[in-house]
Amino acid sequence: MEARGRKKHVFGMYYDKGYYILTLNDGKVLDEFIHGASAEWKKLDVAILHKLLLERVLAHGNRISEEDISYVTDADSAVRMVGKGGYLLALFVNPTKIHQVRDVARAGELMPGKATYFYPKPLTGLVINKF
Repeated sequence: MEARGRKKHVFGMYYDKGYYILTLNDGKVLDEFIHGASAEWKKLDVAILHKLLLERVLAHGNRISEEDISYVTDADSAVRMVGKGGYLLALFVNPTKIHQVRDVARAGELMPGKATYFYPKPLTGLVINKF
C-alpha cells in the first residue's frame, strides 16, 4: 500500500478471509462526489475513504452510523475484530503526510475526522502551556 500510495490513492481491505487493494484510478470522480471542499482536502486518503468508499460505495446511499465503525491503530486488531464476526470488513489507509496537513491548513480548512489519528501524540500541556 505504501509504495502504490505514492502515485495513487490506495486502500487495503480485509474481507471474507482475504486481503485486497482498492485503487482509485480516476481522481476526477472526487469532484463529482465530494462537494464544498478544497482540492487539498479532497486529496486526503481519509476523506476519500469516508466520502467515497463508506458513504457512496459501501453504504449504497444509506447512512453508516458511528456505531457501525471502529477505529484502531493496529491492522492485526482490525483483522481479529472481523474474524470474530463483530464487523463485516476492515479498511486500511496510508498515514496522512505532514505536507497534506499543512496544505489543508493553508486552504483554511479543518482536517477530516481521524486524519491525524496517530500515536504517539504530543501532550497537550507541552504544546499549549508556557513553561
